Amino acid sequence: MNHQVHKDDRKTLYLLFRVISEASTHELAMASFNSAIGLTSTSSNVINGNNIPLKYPKWIQYVSKYWDRKEIWCMASRNASTHGHHTNNFSEVNVRLFKDIVLSRNKAYNAVALVDFVCTSIEEYYQKRLRNFVNGSNYTARYLYEDQLSKASHIHKEDIEELSDNVILFKIKSENQNLYNEVDGSVGFCTCPKVKMGGFCKHQASVYHHFLQAMPNLPPISVDARYSLAKLAFG
Repeated sequence: MNHQVHKDDRKTLYLLFRVISEASTHELAMASFNSAIGLTSTSSNVINGNNIPLKYPKWIQYVSKYWDRKEIWCMASRNASTHGHHTNNFSEVNVRLFKDIVLSRNKAYNAVALVDFVCTSIEEYYQKRLRNFVNGSNYTARYLYEDQLSKASHIHKEDIEELSDNVILFKIKSENQNLYNEVDGSVGFCTCPKVKMGGFCKHQASVYHHFLQAMPNLPPISVDARYSLAKLAFG
């Protein structure tokens, strides 16, 4: 469909739509949508006194149709079930593993052969991967933890307050001195947007770094986690 959008306005409209998709709450998403269709005038959609979206009725119609199914693509509608993955990379990797490792790029001609492939090849593959990990040959989990910890370099132990002795709850001062994030170590939850999507965040990394408090979604870097995986791999 040719929307006849002027080249100079394309970047503005693209950024308006991007703000909708990356909104962390439904309220912000709605406000961004109203800005994207020109319903409200903001610094993002008004340039030189012109409300850019109002120049393109087809753009407004196009974005409105997308908004009707915002649950599919807007991050405000997502939850922890995505485990921090916002693309289809996770599913694509699993399909690749199934094709390369289980089927070895061969075709299973019947259900019996397919079950045989699954029960033998994939079992051996995951057993080998687990053994490599517990023997220290795979550093992916450590890299993930250190990446988040580097982002928490501004968080010191005195910035973290343990709220309760009965509940594993921590209060962490944000970079914005007027804001705080809370980390519940018992369920591995943080009030920051990243963990609401099921990911592992810098606040959790800082809690583990300063208090050695393990939590469910902490990468398996502790001795106990490696021991549990070793029992799974070696039986």
